[in-house]
Amino acid sequence: MTSAPPLVSDIDHVMVHVHDADRAGRCFEDLGFTVTPKSTMAALGLSNRCVLFQPASDHCCNYIELMAKEDPDRVPAFMQDVLGADEGPVSLVMATSDARAAAARLDSLGVPCHPPFDVERDWHLADGVDVRVAFGVCVPETGHSPLYWNLCEHRTREHYVRPDITRHANGAQRIAVVGAVAADPHRTAIRLGEQWAARAMQGDSDHSHVAPGEVTLSVGPDPAADVPRIVSLHLEGLARNAEANLFGLKLKAV
Repeated sequence: MTSAPPLVSDIDHVMVHVHDADRAGRCFEDLGFTVTPKSTMAALGLSNRCVLFQPASDHCCNYIELMAKEDPDRVPAFMQDVLGADEGPVSLVMATSDARAAAARLDSLGVPCHPPFDVERDWHLADGVDVRVAFGVCVPETGHSPLYWNLCEHRTREHYVRPDITRHANGAQRIAVVGAVAADPHRTAIRLGEQWAARAMQGDSDHSHVAPGEVTLSVGPDPAADVPRIVSLHLEGLARNAEANLFGLKLKAV
């Protein structure tokens, strides 16, 4: 009897809401990051730029997505809900091998999802580099997880790990740890571990960790955090002089 594939294979990327994707990308470029050109998803009223890294496994991608409301009147209600009004990190995006199957399994875990959908579009990556990308998306309803997350099923992963766009002048190689804060870090980690079928572990300094794959979520204490939130990214290889605070994220060298 063949066992079902894991619901979540890793933390794939972090979605950051920005008001202007071009401007946000320039801020990262000024720190020595390679950033993809602005890409518009007209049907969804969204645009993005991505800071892509080389993942530690073959089952996911590893990047920062700078997402903007390009045409707010066209942005679906569920994405308005996820992105909110303020700039800053809004979602962990988890890698899955089957977005539709994941939605059905999450419903049985008490995490209802919007109907999964497929996306296929042209993506301009650099001068002379235009590709076709495809992926499936599973978007849980908000309010059912202590820290919001959704799922992505990459069908053209090879375009997200190209060496020419995952090399950075500042030495950054990949996201190793996503840092978050919560009033009760261990309870937050346990609940997320239950949803991801991953074990939560209590570490030093009142931090708790959960790692569904190669990337770890580390949750630290903040009594004022009524709602857990993402606050930092720990990047392997990042030069110390490129550490910075951008759009509610503290970028740290590992």
